[in-house]
Amino acid sequence: MKILWLFSSEILDKTADIIFRHNFIRIFRGNLEFNIDQAAAEFQKLEDLKKFPACFRYDPSFFAHRINSEKVLMFNALFDKLIPRESADDLWQRLGEPKRYNLIAGHYTTHLLYKKFICRRADAFFEESLN
Repeated sequence: MKILWLFSSEILDKTADIIFRHNFIRIFRGNLEFNIDQAAAEFQKLEDLKKFPACFRYDPSFFAHRINSEKVLMFNALFDKLIPRESADDLWQRLGEPKRYNLIAGHYTTHLLYKKFICRRADAFFEESLN
């Protein structure tokens, strides 16, 4: 992960600042240090999620190593303001670089501009997967 994000997390604590950098996280509230790759490798069962920061309990990159990339089809909006391109690229790489379509749209306009395209590609992907 070659991303730097700064934000306040209401999930952890309203005053907690989190820095994500190169798979290493420092949460400035009790100086908890957290390595994403190490934690993902240690994850075995749902109860294990309780020992990780809440923001990782729903992050798909955290679970990507457990997914067969042959069963993944990704659609990414190139101008998505909610899911940065770096995050989409990170997930794609962690999934083993599955088939992906980069769409010239934003987060909210993708379904308006590409609904039929996405449906056709997804249908073909599932049809191919079943054969």
